[in-house]
Amino acid sequence: MGDSAQEHLERGFALSEAGHLEEAEAEYRLALKIDPDYALIHNNLGCLYNETGRYKEAVESLREAIRIKPQLRYSYANLGRALRYLGRYDEAVVAYRGELEYAPNHAPVYSNIGLALQDKGDIRGAIASCRVAIDCDPIYATAYSNLGIMLLLNGDIEEAIKAEREAIRLEPTLAKAHYNLGNALSRKEDWEGALASYEKTVKLAPKWATARSSYATSLADADRIDEAIVEYRQALRLEPQDAEAWRLLGAVLCLRALDEKSLPSVEAAIEALEKAYQIDPHNREIRKMLKTAQKTVRLVRLFKIIHWRRYR
Repeated sequence: MGDSAQEHLERGFALSEAGHLEEAEAEYRLALKIDPDYALIHNNLGCLYNETGRYKEAVESLREAIRIKPQLRYSYANLGRALRYLGRYDEAVVAYRGELEYAPNHAPVYSNIGLALQDKGDIRGAIASCRVAIDCDPIYATAYSNLGIMLLLNGDIEEAIKAEREAIRLEPTLAKAHYNLGNALSRKEDWEGALASYEKTVKLAPKWATARSSYATSLADADRIDEAIVEYRQALRLEPQDAEAWRLLGAVLCLRALDEKSLPSVEAAIEALEKAYQIDPHNREIRKMLKTAQKTVRLVRLFKIIHWRRYR
């Protein structure tokens, strides 16, 4: 006798949690062959599609989960996430609101609606929705952190800092609150505070590429160039298609090359900028920096020749 749908589901979930997504998908599909009306399998498959960027497939799976079992509350949030990534913001709001029928005054619903409205460009609506989330649950740290993002977008830097600090007070290990606080402090030009916030973020979430890149930029601003280079390289190991991180790595390598008259550094800068250009060939800033790096290599070579002639 073969395994049951439940056994395949549980195996798929364990594989997904361990990061083995292809194997997890295979288990979920085996489970659906046995029981195609098992809503939780459709939900978990939809979550897997969200994780792998297959958002259209996620929408199909999550709508099927809701059709089979409308009271499966978390399917609405998962569906809203997929729709947000597809740029279908109004549909995402509707999806998030679907959960309220089964969980009135559930704070995460309003926080998620705020994110969808933010994506849509309705910052005032997003702020209002996050404030409703906080009214529903005054100790929900994520709502304060999301509110901080939206306040910063609205230009309310001090209020954004206050919101992020409240999120951290409520949940000290909430990595995104430390990251958002770093962004707000950067806007305030509190470089030391921003650096400390980014450093805390990467300690809490060491595999968050964007946070590592921001931390690297903050280190470069503090003239800690060698450390910045290490952090950019760490970020790029996590997200090798990040053109901006390659560009910024090229920039700091150029700075080191000029400071130390180092030919290997400028050659490494050119290599980084060429990778950035391959990923984003229409970016004018990358093209401009690549030309600057190519001029820098000529200057460094000239310096080496003059230095050799002077001291031979």
